[in-house]
Amino acid sequence: MNPKILEKDESDREVQLLLTSADTVFHEIRNLNFCVLKPLLLEKLNFIDMTYKERDQQRTIDELTKYMKRFKQAHKEAASVQNHLNLAIYITSETTKNVFFNQTLDVEHAIIMGETDQSTFDYIERLIGEMEPLTTVLRLLCLLSVTQSGIKGKIFDFFRREIVQTYGYQHLLTLYNLEKTGLLRRQEGKSSWNQLKQTFRLIYEDVNQRDPNDIAYAYAGYAPLSLRLIETLYKTGWRSPAVAALPGEYYSSSYPVDDVEREGRKPIVMLFFVGGVTLGEVAAVRYLNNVEGASREFVVASTHIINSATFLKALMTGS
Repeated sequence: MNPKILEKDESDREVQLLLTSADTVFHEIRNLNFCVLKPLLLEKLNFIDMTYKERDQQRTIDELTKYMKRFKQAHKEAASVQNHLNLAIYITSETTKNVFFNQTLDVEHAIIMGETDQSTFDYIERLIGEMEPLTTVLRLLCLLSVTQSGIKGKIFDFFRREIVQTYGYQHLLTLYNLEKTGLLRRQEGKSSWNQLKQTFRLIYEDVNQRDPNDIAYAYAGYAPLSLRLIETLYKTGWRSPAVAALPGEYYSSSYPVDDVEREGRKPIVMLFFVGGVTLGEVAAVRYLNNVEGASREFVVASTHIINSATFLKALMTGS
């Protein structure tokens, strides 16, 4: 996959950039959480600037030789760093134009942490009143539903009515699709979310996002359950009450040690994501591949790349 982006140069012309690992800067930043991207790029620019300024400070042949190695590397990265910094600044400016962007992130975090109250529902109602994208509203409602074993009856009916009246009656089918998949439903029984968080360590708030020390860095402190299951498989196996308690059926089968492991080489494990995989999950897989002492190399295969918006739009009608 070779993603392409467009940016404008100094003459205000659109320039196409091909994002691949051949770009050493992109290779370094592609898996980072977006919150650390801009500071990192600024540090790189400062380093490049300082390297250029050191040009006339070398006194000996040995000093000059060492300096030229740093200079060549800095010069090679200069244009790429500037391109990615321009893109980071543009994305930041676009997100700050939307007054709901950071607030929505805060609400999502509160829901995952189990810290919801009336203000959470008031915020979702405000999003609907401002006619923010329906995918944003549905994402929060589905997150509430999944983490609280559903939404209380009166609140559930209220938001169904508000969505239909605001975004159109065609979305009755959208809501039906979400209910059918189990992503949106009335509250039934006690939520198992807190137990799930603890059992699989889904929340790791002390994660180092700049120098990752856990897969949770990819989602700013939340570890994707899909990847925690992969970790569990090779640590304790899936024959455990915790895995058995998860919804859905699963099959686990052990296999004998093959020649690759006997020879001390890492076996390659294919991870198939049917229905789509997020870039955050891909970043977490890359982290597992690079962690010290990794005994396997994971390769991701999926039907397509998704995010919350594209996933929800596949279930929406009239969008």
